Amino acid sequence: MRVDATLGGERRNRPRREREVLRAAAEVFCRRGYGAATVREVADALGISISSLYHYIGGKEDLLVSILADVHDAVEHILDEVVSAEGLSALERLVRYVDSVLAYSFENVELLTVYHEEMDHLRGPRRDEVRARRREHDYVVTRLIRDAQGEGAIASDLDAHMLGNCLFVIVASSYRWFPRTRRIPRERMTACAAEFVLRGMIGRLPDGVRVSA
Repeated sequence: MRVDATLGGERRNRPRREREVLRAAAEVFCRRGYGAATVREVADALGISISSLYHYIGGKEDLLVSILADVHDAVEHILDEVVSAEGLSALERLVRYVDSVLAYSFENVELLTVYHEEMDHLRGPRRDEVRARRREHDYVVTRLIRDAQGEGAIASDLDAHMLGNCLFVIVASSYRWFPRTRRIPRERMTACAAEFVLRGMIGRLPDGVRVSA
């Protein structure tokens, strides 16, 4: 069975060996960089021959595409659960989204590193599809922010798209600083980051404090 080298489709449970291949590729790409990494290094990390590895892949780019797809699938799964959850306000959905994505980032630092730092190696339709899936993700989160504004939980005079961008900057960059803060428990790190993001969207500046336009 080959590693799925497409970016679209519903999230699925990958066979154990297929996940091992992706994890090994993510470790090698994260450590060496996609450009310098070789298929042989991935095979060595798995303890198998190159010919055995080619049973699962068509080439090195297939590994990169599958890593990006795996991250997209995971985050889209989180969004689906957040949007479909019953009895939650828009702000509560945002809280659940931020907390869940940060928890996922904590557990998948290497996958997120490859996703954010190596995707520009893709060209053509594959790169276009990555961007399309990102735009869909951005749209759903921006809609949640607008819904929270409509409920009065977030100031309506703030631009929802800009708030979404600020949220993404913090959440998406968490893979950079999570590995350097192992002395702090995971739950405390994710809770602190989530509260910082959400208070930034909800909070008000003290009287007399102004931000230059």
